[in-house]
Amino acid sequence: MNTETTNPTEITLLRIREWGACGDGRDWFRDKFPQGGDYGLVMNALYDDKRFGDAQWLASKVFTEIKDTAAIVSSEVTAIQATTKDEDESGDGARIGSSGDSAQMASSGDGARIGSSGDSAQMASSGDGARIGSSGDGARMASSGDSARMASSGYGARMASSGYGAQMASSGYGARIGSSGDYARIGSSGDSAQMASSGDGARIGSSGDGARMASSGYGARIGSSGDSAQMASSGDGARIGSSGDGARMASSGYGARMASSGYGARMASSGYGAQMASSGYGARIGSSGDGARMASSGYGAQMASSGDGARIGSSGDGARMASSGDDARIECEGKNAVVAAAGWKTHVTLSEGGAASLAWHDGKRARFTNLYEGEDGIEAGVEYRLNDDGKAVRA
Repeated sequence: MNTETTNPTEITLLRIREWGACGDGRDWFRDKFPQGGDYGLVMNALYDDKRFGDAQWLASKVFTEIKDTAAIVSSEVTAIQATTKDEDESGDGARIGSSGDSAQMASSGDGARIGSSGDSAQMASSGDGARIGSSGDGARMASSGDSARMASSGYGARMASSGYGAQMASSGYGARIGSSGDYARIGSSGDSAQMASSGDGARIGSSGDGARMASSGYGARIGSSGDSAQMASSGDGARIGSSGDGARMASSGYGARMASSGYGARMASSGYGAQMASSGYGARIGSSGDGARMASSGYGAQMASSGDGARIGSSGDGARMASSGDDARIECEGKNAVVAAAGWKTHVTLSEGGAASLAWHDGKRARFTNLYEGEDGIEAGVEYRLNDDGKAVRA
């Protein structure tokens, strides 16, 4: 069902129902926004009612389902600034606003709302549920309270949070965003963004070129659609995806899942059970952990694995695949693939023009047997292994 609206950040009852909102959340939304509402205004209402869990859920869905990150950030900044217009308060629920350059604003109470439209603003909050927004260049925003919400549409923003459930977004060039709390939501649509999170369950997304994203927490999800992205994760269960050209992705945690559809991707994993896939040409994929799953459909792929039990597949022409782990399964659907396997008990399937060199042991020393599609009975599309005499036999 098509739930698109003229305004990409318009939230409707139908939209949240299709996103899987709970019954209580739908009832609240129906009461507050019977005709629907802009994302930023809905977030304001959720924060007003201290529904921080629902706010985190909505932010996660919006950044996942809506591709126009700049529109999301603009909605956030506009909504936050609207709540602070011509206000200057202190204590809990403070509203602090500034339209001049080099403003300095701070709050230690819960539920603070801080907004600035001038350049070089400095804004800080230590209370829970803070809302901080800036549309000027060079903003610096920091929060140590839980459920902070920070947005910037200006260039060179610096945003940091150490509290749980932070939501941070930037659409300006050169943003630097960092979070050490769990379940952070970080998004940027500007070029050359630098984003880092050390908490568990982070969600990090960028649509600008040259993004640099890193996470050390468990269960991170990192996505980029811009070119030349650099993404790294050291926590278990990472999900890393890129659709831009020249992506570089690395993971050292267990169970990583990495995918790229752009040209010239470079993907590396040292954790157990990695799953890596690329559909662009010229991909380079490497894994040193056991149980790796590696796949490429673009031509000219280069794939290497040193862990046991690897599963390596390529459907593009001219693939180069190497494995040094035992029990590898290598399948080549593209033409002229070249395979080298130094581990024992490798299984290989070649296509037209394919060649493979498989290791075996004769009881005295290691040896290699070469397989060439079309020669010595080696057929395309058939899985082979070496027997105890080093002869290729159907697996």
